[in-house]
Amino acid sequence: MNWDHFRFLLALARAESLSGAARRLGVDQTTVARRLAAAEAALGHAVFDRADGRFVPTIRGVDVLNRAADMEIAVEDACYPDTPESPQGAVRVTAVPWLIQRVLVPNYDAFGTVYPGIALSLLPDSQNLSVTRREADIALRFARPDGDSGALSRRVGRVDFVPCRSAESPAETLPWIAYDAAAGHLPQAAWIDAQADPAPGGLKVADLETAIAAVQAGIGRTMLPAPVAAGLPGIAADGPPVLEREIWMLIHARSRTRPSVSAVADWLISALRRGNFA
Repeated sequence: MNWDHFRFLLALARAESLSGAARRLGVDQTTVARRLAAAEAALGHAVFDRADGRFVPTIRGVDVLNRAADMEIAVEDACYPDTPESPQGAVRVTAVPWLIQRVLVPNYDAFGTVYPGIALSLLPDSQNLSVTRREADIALRFARPDGDSGALSRRVGRVDFVPCRSAESPAETLPWIAYDAAAGHLPQAAWIDAQADPAPGGLKVADLETAIAAVQAGIGRTMLPAPVAAGLPGIAADGPPVLEREIWMLIHARSRTRPSVSAVADWLISALRRGNFA
């Protein structure tokens, strides 16, 4: 079994679909399916189960994928020696979209200047990409993690949420903009539900950027991260913060000693501090 089979397995694990893996690799779905069949035949067991249209690693598949990810890192290190004096290589960071767009991207210039050898990928995703499955090297999350058993975690910051409204509209005239059921598990969604009019109707959103646009348009009021709201034109805080969430960083146990990963982790912490999320 050659390395190329492992490359296809990793792409499928990260995309969870034949079409997604095909896009990542620049091939068609038939090629991905053929490589998967060849890899599983060579290994003598299934690497994935098919569940609800997704490819989910089996118990034995997780071990194969971890070894494949180690091989991937070894190949990268061979091509780009990753040393404390000159960190190099690819590092993938995942977080919710608004944290990447409003905190990390504005702070990238300083990082790119100091670490020109690191190819940093920022992966916005609200569904918690897995560090254990090597879908990302580092993850930032808003709750203490309990699922990524192969990852090391540490609390690196906090964020206050504050009720917000359009600066031009009195709060008492505005309805609450609630979250759609897809985001109903969020603490800020539950807080809004406790305040909102239980009658049907009204606007619901599923992400922070839509909520911001709705508040700026004067449609209603909602909960926003205080440091973000403070820098937004046309938005005013409607009282003090009423909710706090912790920010946790996850790093795969086998990646923590890579100088490039350590450099990115340090930069993430400094970016959070500069954004008043510490």
